[in-house]
Amino acid sequence: MLCAGFLLVAAGLLVADSNLRITDVGLHGYSGTISAVRVIVRNPSSQRQIIHLRVVASGESGSRGSATTDVELGGGEERELELPLLLTLFGKTTITAVANVAAVVLGQDKYEASLRQTNLIAMMCASDSACNTAQSQIQFSGTIEERADKNRQIVFEMVNDPRDHWWAYSPARAIVVARPTAELSAAQRDALEGFVRGGGRLVLVEDEIKDPTFLSDYRQGPASATGERVGKGTLLRVSGLSGEELGNAFTGRNLHDVLNQNFTWNPNQTAWLSRRFATAFDFPRLGWVLIWLTVYTAMIGVVNFAVLRRLCRLGFGWISVCGLALLFAAGFYFSSASRRPKNFRLDNLATYYLDSRSGLATADYSLRISSPDRRDVLVSVADASVFTSSNFADAEPNGDIWSEMNRQGIQERQTYDVHLGPPSQVELPMLKWAFEDLNLQGSHQFPGTVHFVAPHRLRNDTGQGFDEAVYLDYTANALYALPALAPGDEISLDTITPKTIYSKNGVAQMSNPSGIDPQKQTLQDVALTVGLPFASWGRMFAGLSKGPALPVEVNIPHQSNVHSLVVVVLEQP
Repeated sequence: MLCAGFLLVAAGLLVADSNLRITDVGLHGYSGTISAVRVIVRNPSSQRQIIHLRVVASGESGSRGSATTDVELGGGEERELELPLLLTLFGKTTITAVANVAAVVLGQDKYEASLRQTNLIAMMCASDSACNTAQSQIQFSGTIEERADKNRQIVFEMVNDPRDHWWAYSPARAIVVARPTAELSAAQRDALEGFVRGGGRLVLVEDEIKDPTFLSDYRQGPASATGERVGKGTLLRVSGLSGEELGNAFTGRNLHDVLNQNFTWNPNQTAWLSRRFATAFDFPRLGWVLIWLTVYTAMIGVVNFAVLRRLCRLGFGWISVCGLALLFAAGFYFSSASRRPKNFRLDNLATYYLDSRSGLATADYSLRISSPDRRDVLVSVADASVFTSSNFADAEPNGDIWSEMNRQGIQERQTYDVHLGPPSQVELPMLKWAFEDLNLQGSHQFPGTVHFVAPHRLRNDTGQGFDEAVYLDYTANALYALPALAPGDEISLDTITPKTIYSKNGVAQMSNPSGIDPQKQTLQDVALTVGLPFASWGRMFAGLSKGPALPVEVNIPHQSNVHSLVVVVLEQP
């Protein structure tokens, strides 16, 4: 009977585990800015039911994150899912997945491995021989030094299981596609396009993909040796695998960009936007505190006892010292409290990256929730954007003391729980007079873009009005401060006197912006410091607008602040 009972329990566990399997973490064990977990979940019941799936990840640094979602499956249905985690994983990692209906566990699985972060080139080929040929061309092209750099710093991985989301490719610095893209699903094609728009390098082997419709707007005319700009990323085209074109796509400047791609895969590029428009707490500086303490010491040690001595009442010192201490403490508190937030506030900031051929933009979103009281705040995002990081904001102006007091607390709070949507939700336990930052990445479709309609004549077809705008031509070392632009407006650059970006010695005109108040720094000022995204990348347009914004809801009454920066890489007509 004991043996039979043991066998029944063991059989139940095996059946439960067969209902849920972790098939991959990252991209074949390589991690990127977004940690993707791939699982297969099965409904063991003959009836349709909603299965609650929870994936928990923990890294060797002590950080922990989880993602939960509800999946509706038919009787006996099996489905593969990709889940993003608000946690950058590297080194020894433990992933635990549990699927349940109500309190009944249907399946569970555990993954333990050391994830790798490196310069990964993903190969998507119709056959292994095609991938071997492509890899050989890339490895043995270029100078002796370039070959050595590639052998030391680049790894190759064959990906025969295309992903359905762009963020699942985040570990890769470049993807080489040498297989028919028409065989891919719409989601898999969109994932490749999202990868390149988000800052990746996509290399298409024309003879192998056999699909003129894929990214057709960027494949007109002869291929450029340096590639076509697609959003934040680069598209390179080679005719086939028989020549040396593919190898040349990973030499010279192209190889340098692959090995130094940290900027393009930065989780969020809204730093300047946050410094100018996000809520900033005005905490006292150390000098102000020292002056306050000096005055307090003088009052307690000199004025107080001088007055008591003159009144011949030194015995009252124990009362006056306590009274003055309470008075100064109350003054210090109310002076500081008067500058603290009185209402909950949501700063909804976005940076959109476009090119002149499409209105589809890659978006970096930054949300800041400021709290006047202790409260649990539920943030809901009705969008397909994914959370990438939390509380990685720069130090606030005049926040030296606050930063020192809370640095350890911020480092210790490395637990993030996201309920995947739609809508995606994160619960933030807010302290009094505190703020939380959330960063997301996604996409947004504009009705059009900013582009040239004639030489030196720009047209705004984004559907958005811009209060401030600049046109930068780094090849000509010229900055044009543009007037306010309404939707559909055209502007002739010949009517504007340009400013010089770099001086004769190659230094930016405003190379030391530390003395400028960030909340008063204009778009022209930040452009002259080369502080804009895409800085020194040929020709570009940048404009400030009141929208569009990420659709966000908060479960408490709050004030909203919406600002967006639209950046467009331009081409001459």
